[in-house]
Amino acid sequence: MHMQSLAEALENIMNVRADLAVMKDDIALAHSVRESVRRLPYATGASWNPTHGCLPGTRSNLLQQVKDWIAPASVDSTGSAQIMWLCDVAGSGKTAIAHSVCSQADQDGLLVSSFFFDRMDAERNNSKKLFSTIARDLASIDADIMVALGSVLETDASLATASPVRQFQQLIIRPSLVRLYPRARPVAIVLDGLDEGCDEETLSVLSQLIPRLPGTFRFFITSRPQPEINDAFDGLSHVAKRNIGLQNIANQSDISAYLQQRLTELAQKRRKGAGWPGSPAQTSMAAKSEGLFLWARVVTNFLLGAANPERQLQIVISAAGSSSVKEKMEQIYAAVLETGPWDEDEDFVQGYHLYMGALIAGKEPLSCAILNDLYGSDICQAQTIFGILGALLTGWERIYEPVRLIHLSLRDYLTSQPPTRYSLSETDHSRQLALQCVKALNYGLTQQNATQSVSPPVQDIQTSTSAPLPPVMVYACGFWSLHLADVDKPSSELVQCLRTLFSTHMLLWATMAVSLRRYRSLQVVRTWLKNQENKDDLWRVLHTKPLAARLRGLSCQLAETGRSEEALVTAEDSVEIFRELVMFHMNFDEDGTSVPSSTIGPRNAMRGNNNMGHLSPTSDLVKSLLALCRRSASLRRWDEAMSAIKEANELTHHLGQEGNELNNEIALASQDLSQHLTQMGRWKEALKTIQQAVSIRRQAAKHGVAYKVELADSLHNLSLRLSDMGQRIPELTSIDEVVQIHRELVETQSQAYKPSLASSLIDLSNSLEKVGRRAEALAAIEESVQLIRETSPDVYGVLNVTMARGLANLSLRLAGVGRRHEALEAIEETVALYRKHTRSRSGLFQADFAVCLNNLSNRLVDIGKWEEALAAMEEAVKIRRTLAEEDPTVHAAHLAESLSNLSSQLADVGRGPEALALVEEAVRWDRKLAKERPAVFRPVLAMALHNFALRLSDAGRYQEALEPMEEAVRLHRISVEDMPDKFKPDLAHSLHCFADPMARAGFRPQAIEDLKEASAIFAQLFDEEPMMWLSPYQKSLQQLSLQLFQSGRKEEGKAAQKIAREVGRRRTASSQRPS
Repeated sequence: MHMQSLAEALENIMNVRADLAVMKDDIALAHSVRESVRRLPYATGASWNPTHGCLPGTRSNLLQQVKDWIAPASVDSTGSAQIMWLCDVAGSGKTAIAHSVCSQADQDGLLVSSFFFDRMDAERNNSKKLFSTIARDLASIDADIMVALGSVLETDASLATASPVRQFQQLIIRPSLVRLYPRARPVAIVLDGLDEGCDEETLSVLSQLIPRLPGTFRFFITSRPQPEINDAFDGLSHVAKRNIGLQNIANQSDISAYLQQRLTELAQKRRKGAGWPGSPAQTSMAAKSEGLFLWARVVTNFLLGAANPERQLQIVISAAGSSSVKEKMEQIYAAVLETGPWDEDEDFVQGYHLYMGALIAGKEPLSCAILNDLYGSDICQAQTIFGILGALLTGWERIYEPVRLIHLSLRDYLTSQPPTRYSLSETDHSRQLALQCVKALNYGLTQQNATQSVSPPVQDIQTSTSAPLPPVMVYACGFWSLHLADVDKPSSELVQCLRTLFSTHMLLWATMAVSLRRYRSLQVVRTWLKNQENKDDLWRVLHTKPLAARLRGLSCQLAETGRSEEALVTAEDSVEIFRELVMFHMNFDEDGTSVPSSTIGPRNAMRGNNNMGHLSPTSDLVKSLLALCRRSASLRRWDEAMSAIKEANELTHHLGQEGNELNNEIALASQDLSQHLTQMGRWKEALKTIQQAVSIRRQAAKHGVAYKVELADSLHNLSLRLSDMGQRIPELTSIDEVVQIHRELVETQSQAYKPSLASSLIDLSNSLEKVGRRAEALAAIEESVQLIRETSPDVYGVLNVTMARGLANLSLRLAGVGRRHEALEAIEETVALYRKHTRSRSGLFQADFAVCLNNLSNRLVDIGKWEEALAAMEEAVKIRRTLAEEDPTVHAAHLAESLSNLSSQLADVGRGPEALALVEEAVRWDRKLAKERPAVFRPVLAMALHNFALRLSDAGRYQEALEPMEEAVRLHRISVEDMPDKFKPDLAHSLHCFADPMARAGFRPQAIEDLKEASAIFAQLFDEEPMMWLSPYQKSLQQLSLQLFQSGRKEEGKAAQKIAREVGRRRTASSQRPS
């Protein structure tokens, strides 16, 4: 009794432990996905502002119409997303309307995201962060969306910085996300000023992909009537175009109300008395505005700051009329600017050009505090200048708030030709900012160094500064190089400041810039230097080993925190600097000064290796190239990754002992890159890359046991790549060597290598099966399972994955030699293992479980248990359908495979219509996948079409079957051209299977020609691997003979029949040969 109680208690403890392990994993997963979403780029300052909306009581009709459109009486979630496009001229008040739409949608609980473009702000004058911002906002409305989005980003980190189309497809309209979006309430998204930041690709998303969102989604978009936007939206059913109607009664009434309120406020502040300036003046102003809210706003701002409002009001009212909106706004801009003391105050003139010029040339809006710090105290403060011109600016009253021009049209006016005394040159003022930014950096970084005994630690790039940096340092860190690019002839002062920056502060700058998320490629600086005279000194002090090493370290840190794009940029800069360091050791002019060079080849790098101390620049260059390879691969920039690994390998060959130490890193990087290339269907390049890794590790294996383990790992990957290419014999050779290495390790080193031996025996078994050596394949898998049972005991609550894999393969081998009941027992044991663990930990092992159910179904068919087989296959389809809905990129192909298998089984039991429907669905899935990644899924689509054609033929629809037959054969031929060894058998199989239905459709001559081609392919395969291809070859000859006899070509039929009999005798002889 006590023993039973003790056993129950122990079981309860184990159950609690298992539950706690699950909870721990769930918490870790939740944290991981939140971090992945958090790292998705988010546009700073792009959201709406409640203080920037329309004046209360104005735009009421339009805002009510938008509100009713966003939230109609009944929401049609089955329809498609809609766009309302508010399109009108500059200054008509579109942005204020957009802020008000946001405000009322937010009050109704319907606003999900907003993005206000701004041509003056580097963060918002493009669409790079538009869809990533929307994706993060969507994730914030539901925890399930957050988890789904995080899972997508963990699978493919490159999506964080992918193109707009790819981001929208994968981060917003991915099926696993769309199914989680709200269906019971509207989802409002507001985009303002589309003309200030859109590009062709973004317009294609809005015009073509938006309808793939549910009908609950409403996009309110504003823009000026730009031709490219008109062309993109014209005639689209999901886009409703609206304009404000400057001259309509409602807009004129709103202008009057706006002017009345602003003038009342002005009268109170200036103590002008109630009713100032009188009804006639207000009426004249409203008429003069011609419906432009921007004009009304500038004028009332102007009067509020005027010394004599009455006189300025008369000037405005009596001004001549204008022929266009542009001319009208330029008139009022000129009127405000002319009030400045241009002739009386030199400080004003100087301050205007410095500060207003900086606003024009700045890469993002600048505050008065930044401007004052940049230009010092030798002239009047920025707020003094801006106070005189306050009617044209916002934000100038508060010293730390970004100052903005009142409207983009003011910028266009100030930089337009012909010049006036208040005209500004963006390029000239950018050049001035270059000097001021570099000076600010030198001063600020000197102060930072003075407060730190050592440079900020690379290990913690998120907290590399102990206190917040002054705003001027934040701006200068990010944009000094962009301003430098505008300098054509640098002054001696700028050159000296750059020399100080390069020689003293670059390590600290790089770390701070990364910490602030403002690091920009040094390629801008390098390009600028190349175009300068007498550049050698600056070039040399910029290209230093400590900086290059720091950048490589930062690249690794950035990659670990998911900042893939920045990680790539820092790796690229590290490589370029180390390339130059190698060249510095090679090229010297007559006086010993190094001559810079932009490129280096491996042979030149070798020459740069002499007398460089213990670790040469070339070794460092190799390390940075490997980092560059990994960063490029993570962003799917395969060509750049391959170029980097190739250069690293060529350099290492000539480094002697240093090269030996780097070889393992090159092999590991090559192996990783090979796997990435395989996923993209670039099999030949993947094979070449893994062969490089094997070659390196084969040499290293001569020097120790540890290297043999690594060689076995690379050989295993080589066997996978050879399998991808259909090279079965080389594949077998590679995996056989892996087994030999593991056997040697078990015998000479440690029993701990037995699990590795067991795993490699599974792979060997699979390879032996592929070449028809079934008895040897069965022996290998039986040895593997025995080893697993000996060395991998069951642990409560933990799935023995190796055991499950071994049993699944044992089942396949037993079925292959006709031991059907034993095969069923093995796969049933495997299914039981998976079912136990998938029940307790939903989501884990589901994909592998579906594979086992698929195999279980096949084994049940082998012994005639059709109903049980169908049930198992239907369960596999159900699991894979759920997985495909969550992540189609990974699981859609497996779903299509199970659909095709279930279709075949239904056809075998006479359920033809159901079978046909399923295979049609499989074709749809595979066609979509083949469109996205043709090299990978074109062969898969061909086999799905093959099955579709056969199902149509089963239904007697021979004519309809012709089209999928032809497409399948065409796709097979394309694949054969690329990789004949792998895909010739598939082509021959389809040609053979299509012959009978093609003949029944009335195309017997073509069927005979196809059978001849199939027989020729099988004959070639039979010569190479008789046991593997004997049966297909014989069946193809028999079908050819039959078709020839039926067409009256008896002699040819007899000849084919004779060859088939000879092949059959060889088959009988081989089956009787003792094993």
